[in-house]
Amino acid sequence: MSMTTQKKGRDVKRKADLFTVVKALESYMNDYSTYPPSTDGKILWCGIDQEDACEWGEPLIKETTDVDTEGNPISTVYMTSLPKDTNSFQSYFYEFVEPNGYRLYARLENEKDPDWYQYATNCSTDATPRNCTYVITSEAVSNPI
Repeated sequence: MSMTTQKKGRDVKRKADLFTVVKALESYMNDYSTYPPSTDGKILWCGIDQEDACEWGEPLIKETTDVDTEGNPISTVYMTSLPKDTNSFQSYFYEFVEPNGYRLYARLENEKDPDWYQYATNCSTDATPRNCTYVITSEAVSNPI
């Protein structure tokens, strides 16, 4: 298998990963009439504390202050595990866009992909800058070109 084929395969997975996050965000929007806010490329409002950031690779769960009949907090699981990029040096990036939209970014490897574009957003997990090269936006938000 050629290196280009492997890159394309990983990029297909990245795009699919972001589309699964889109489905979770749309479910969240249906429940709360807004998309969750963001911080440092992560989704906020995981757990009961609205300041908790969802880590990529961990569940996307929204807890409420309501409790069930046994006193347990009521929560909604939007994803059992947010996707995580296969390259440990880069990460997906979520950005809430006012008044009520979002952008989801990834860094593609194949520069010949028709969706490849270099954005100013950093998809790096370390000190080396790695610009994101793919974005999905909510309907009301324009592409950041």
